[in-house]
Amino acid sequence: MATIPRRDPRWFYDAARATGFVRSIVRWRGTILGSVAVVTLAVTVLATTVVGAAVVGGSIATVGNVLDHVTIPPAPAQARTTFLFDDTGEHLTNLHAGINRIPIPLGAISPMFRHAVIAIEDRNFYHEGGVSVPGTIRAAFQDLAHHSLVQGGSTITQQYVKQIYTGSQPTFSRKIKEALIAERLSHLYSKNQILNRYLNTVYFGNGAYGAQAAAETYFSKPASQLTAGQSALLAGLVQSPASYDPVVYPGQAQRRRNVVLEAMARQGYLTLADAANLEARHFKLHLQRSGVDSTPAAYFVRYATHAMQQRFGYNQTFTGGLKVTTTLDPTMQAAAERAVASHLLLPTDPSAALVAIDPTSGAIRAMVGGRDFTHVKFNLATQAMRQEGSAFKTFTLTAAVEQGISLNSIWRGPPQLTVGDQRCVDTTTNTPWNVSNFADESAGTMPL
Repeated sequence: MATIPRRDPRWFYDAARATGFVRSIVRWRGTILGSVAVVTLAVTVLATTVVGAAVVGGSIATVGNVLDHVTIPPAPAQARTTFLFDDTGEHLTNLHAGINRIPIPLGAISPMFRHAVIAIEDRNFYHEGGVSVPGTIRAAFQDLAHHSLVQGGSTITQQYVKQIYTGSQPTFSRKIKEALIAERLSHLYSKNQILNRYLNTVYFGNGAYGAQAAAETYFSKPASQLTAGQSALLAGLVQSPASYDPVVYPGQAQRRRNVVLEAMARQGYLTLADAANLEARHFKLHLQRSGVDSTPAAYFVRYATHAMQQRFGYNQTFTGGLKVTTTLDPTMQAAAERAVASHLLLPTDPSAALVAIDPTSGAIRAMVGGRDFTHVKFNLATQAMRQEGSAFKTFTLTAAVEQGISLNSIWRGPPQLTVGDQRCVDTTTNTPWNVSNFADESAGTMPL
């Protein structure tokens, strides 16, 4: 068999430049003829690459070499959700700054959910390269009819490239770049690797990015447990999360879900009977509460979050995907909550704060900062800056007796007393701490 000589892959661009094709495209931008030229160029390059590879393997210069010269920019770091746990390892809450993303392996995503996304977004995902030539041509005709980019024609790989590398500017140059990078990725990674990245990236509305965050947000369950109906509902959100938001527009979301179910049946992922049965049902959401308000230990979580920001910074705390085990003892926290609630029954009762600290380590084991965090977020335990007052007398008297001080000893009670010990310092002024009586009144002298 005759061997076709290799060429420098840049021959294509040199030839196009020599013939004036590129200059013509630039002149024709914004016209119907220009649209045809640009789309034809993209489809020709990609189709030639794929067909050439199938016929003569690596003997044609444009097969592997053209894609080898496609530069894939570094993928930007994606925000990830941070998790807080108590000291037993039980989950307290999640923290994020509006982008709730929980990356998981493909094996942790329900097969039915994967089928639903493929059926509605890219039914030939496993059978085509990174770019669908028929889809691109179909999109080109739509674009020509409207004199602009209105039809996506994007594969799952192209969608991933758009989200990570190129953005979504409605330009032909961006579309060509997207197609080239998508085809390059399809040669570098397996289909399952690309699908996994896509399903951890795509937006499902209400701050949920990726399959796991979407499953938890709408159904309070992991992505591995999604049913066929739930999978279809979530897959339907990919096209337009705002338009099909099941919380705001349940009717539109249900109609879109049924479109996905029909697509799943056509692709053989569901029987026609099963799809029809699911279409007849109304979906039920089980929305998950997240953030500080979602935990009984809300005052503690807010305090811990502030401490994390002081140590790690805002970005790392809310977008770094941290897993933080706190010192909170759930049994002690429940007891503290009961202690405050049982003695302050009426709305007119005063508020109270309770903090339990391990004296051997300084670890906070329980914290109650008020009657109800959902109504009053001011933490009396950490923000009030109030002295303990008479409640602390018991500890002082006990310490005095332990040191052998006589109960008959006489002590002064001036309006103010400066504590000279260097261990007692006002941290705001770095000066000795002045202890004051209530209203700066003198208590005279009195026995211990």
